[in-house]
Parts: sequence; structure tokens; C-alpha cells
Amino acid sequence: MACRPERPASSHLLLSSSVSSSSPVRKCQRLSTFLSLTYDDCGDCSLICQFCGALFWYAKRVLTTSTVNQPYYSHCCKSDVVILPFPLTPPHVLTSLYDVPTFRENIRAYNSMFAMTSFGGQVDENINKGLGPYVFKVSGQVCHWLGSLCPQDNKRHRFLQLYIVDTQNEVSNRLSSFDHPSKSRLDDKIVTMLMNMLTVHNEYIRTFKTARDLAAEK
Repeated sequence: MACRPERPASSHLLLSSSVSSSSPVRKCQRLSTFLSLTYDDCGDCSLICQFCGALFWYAKRVLTTSTVNQPYYSHCCKSDVVILPFPLTPPHVLTSLYDVPTFRENIRAYNSMFAMTSFGGQVDENINKGLGPYVFKVSGQVCHWLGSLCPQDNKRHRFLQLYIVDTQNEVSNRLSSFDHPSKSRLDDKIVTMLMNMLTVHNEYIRTFKTARDLAAEK
């Protein structure tokens, strides 16, 4: 039986040396390619659509109808075909609170306090057992839990129920039901201001409070 001769050791050394020596060359080539990239300046986004007032770059103009001095744009409103109302001005109560440092520091807490629904989904916490940054992973369908309008026996009020049940003590109920490390820093006066603002300007909250009044009459 004929045997295949072994490769000489010298050829193995030559092969490995050629691979190792080419690796720095490839790195230098990739680095030179990256350094050769140039910055492309498109100018300022300061040109305005004559129909809706949206801001554009000059390069985004409609080539068939634009001139050098009068560019036209259609990506925003399709040349006045789509008309969207301007955003409403926030209530003065809300804008004035942005000047209060404690409100800005706890703005997420106040926002969560007035949530009418809770997050529904199967959160996978096993992905965060190792090292690395936090990852929020959800499996399956994501939804918002509305729950019942009335709390169960021996259960504290939560979410939407705070707008309907025991509203005479709504401020204290919100502060007591909000489980957060910053709860001690929350201001009951700010909670009252936000409650009154939402009652006036939020259609959903007014609807639920109307349902509360109808249930109280019966």
C-alpha cells in the first residue's frame, strides 16, 4: 500500500509565516480605506416648503419643477395635498412646571403615576444574567392592560381605577400606590396641578370621570 508523503516542516513554516505576515497588510489596507473617506457636506437644512413650511436640504428638491432660485419640495405634503394641523400649544400649567427643578428630576415618576394602562407582555429577564448593557427583550404579543374599573377586594387602586374609585382621596392614593425609590421627593401640590390639568384637557379622563359620576348616581 502506497503512503502519502508528509509535508516537510519547512514548507509548513513558510505557509504560516506568509499568513501571519499578510494579516498586518490587510489591516493597513482597511485602515487606509477608512481614512480615505471624505466628508460630504449637503449644506444647511434651511430651505422651506412653500406649502407647509417643512425644512429641507437643497438636494431634496423636485428636479422636474425646481429652479436654482426657487426649489420645490413634495416629500412632506405632496404639494399641499396632505394638510396636517399644527401641534396644539401645551397648557400653561404644564409648561410652567418645566421651570421647577424637582419636577424635571422626577418627570418620569409623575408620568407613570397618571398612566391609565399597564404594560402587557412576556419579558425575558434571562438575557440580562451575564455581563454587558441592559437588554429589554419581549417575547410574544405586546399590549396594554386596562383591567377592571373597580379594584378587587383587599386590593389597592391602580392605574385607571384611580380616576374612578375614591377620588376624594385621589392625591394620597396616587402617592401611596406609586412604588418608586423617588416617591419621597414627589410633591403633592404638583400632583394636584397635573390632576386638574388632565381633567380639563384630556378627553379620555373626562369620559372615565363621567362614568364614575353615573355609577355614583345609581
